[in-house]
Amino acid sequence: MEMLVTKFSKGKYRNEGELFAEPISNENVKLMGEMIALQALRTVKKFDMKIADKLYIGLIKDLHHMGEIDYIVSDGYDVAQTAICFLYQFAGRKASEIYGKDRKGKEITIKLACYRETERFIAVKSSIISPFN
Repeated sequence: MEMLVTKFSKGKYRNEGELFAEPISNENVKLMGEMIALQALRTVKKFDMKIADKLYIGLIKDLHHMGEIDYIVSDGYDVAQTAICFLYQFAGRKASEIYGKDRKGKEITIKLACYRETERFIAVKSSIISPFN
């Protein structure tokens, strides 16, 4: 993951820790959302969601080819867009700040809330695409 952060930030960030230590801004929200989407898809893949693998591969391809003329992004980038849109509402704040409390009363950060929102999106997407519906 660190290498992707470095590559896509053009060397500005050496690792994810440096990226998420900064306040959310117009300049870094896209990269933050993409990194959260990649991690969320990796996590969901462990639970044998076949669609997550397809989305993950598509997102990786999108990140590498996004700047090409006439490139059409895959459904995997929808996951990143979900994370980006969630984070964008917190511009000026750090991802490590408290977002609120979960159902059990435990405080959660903006970053964790973004992961959860992204994972919910993946779950909904998988139920829509599933051939068993």
